Parts: sequence; structure tokens; C-alpha cells
Amino acid sequence: MGRLFLVVLVAAGIAWYFVAHARASNSEHELAAVASTIAGRPVGIHCQSFGGELVDVTSEPGKVEFDQYGKPGDKASFKRKVCKALQRLPSDVRKPEFDCVDRDVSCPGRVHDDAWAVLVFAHESIHLAGELNESFAQCKGLQNVEFVSRRLGVGSKRSKAIAKYAWKYVYPEAEEAYRTDACFNGGPLDVRPGNPRWP
Repeated sequence: MGRLFLVVLVAAGIAWYFVAHARASNSEHELAAVASTIAGRPVGIHCQSFGGELVDVTSEPGKVEFDQYGKPGDKASFKRKVCKALQRLPSDVRKPEFDCVDRDVSCPGRVHDDAWAVLVFAHESIHLAGELNESFAQCKGLQNVEFVSRRLGVGSKRSKAIAKYAWKYVYPEAEEAYRTDACFNGGPLDVRPGNPRWP
């Protein structure tokens, strides 16, 4: 009886691993399509695994490697919590607690984390496009939050609200190296000059 239980347990664990791996691969493929549009070239996305999260001691939520000449690699890597937030975003936006983004108030943890994850993803996508400067990437990424949200399945109105929330509540929290006085509507980092839309 004990041996049979062990066999069933191992089989269940193996099945869970392959299902989780398949879901992660599908998610990475979908995210890569979004990042490729922003980067203007085919790029890949790597989401940290559960095992990777357990041994991770780094602080960066996302990363793109640049070579010695300032050329970006073809892949962005993200912490597990970033990818998880991006995966759950389409369902989270339908929950009542997400209405806070429409009311111009600071939102509770999970909602705030979702908006933060979208900005992190957009920021790294801008790095994939070739932008090396962190504050420039953050500003340009901010202006792609609405686009990323929509591509992830969020409606137009809520996507705009997430972008405005990111501008007012997420962007100011970033370290000084990720912020710049040049980030404003009509400024030198405005990716849509002449368009009143912001961010």
C-alpha cells in the first residue's frame, strides 16, 4: 500500500511539473509577442521557475543583457512574481477591488503589484528595443503600459486607467536612477509628441 501511494505521488508530481511547464511556455510565448511589438524585432521572454525563485538572491524584477557595444540581447528575463501578476491581470481587472484604479486613489497590494508588473514588463521591452538608459526606459515603458495591458486582454478603458495609475502611484516609487525630470507630456521622452495623450 505504501509503495503504491509513493508511485501515485511521484506520478502526480511529474504530471504537475509538465502541466506547469506547458503553461509557463505558453505564457512566455504570448509575452514575447507583446515585447517583440514594442522592441520592433523578434525577442524572447523567460519567466523564472518556482525552483529558480527559491534560490534567487537578486533584486532586479526584470533584466535584459547588453553587450560591450550597448547592443541588447534577444531575451528579457523576469522574476516569477512579475510573470504571475501579468498572467492573472486579465482576471484581476474584473474583480471589484480593481475599481480603485478608476477612482484616482492608491490601490491595495495585489492591484498595485499588477500595475507595477505591467510597467516592469514595458520597461524591459524598451530595453530590448535598444534603450540602455534606465530612466529613459522607465519613462518610455510607462507610455507603453496601456498597450501592454490591452495586449494582455484588458479592455481599453481599464488599460488607460492602469496607465494613469502607474504614472501617479508606481512611477514615483522607483529609485532615483529610474526617474527623470524629462518624463512628461510633450517632453523630450514623449513617444507621441504632439499627442495630448499621456502617459
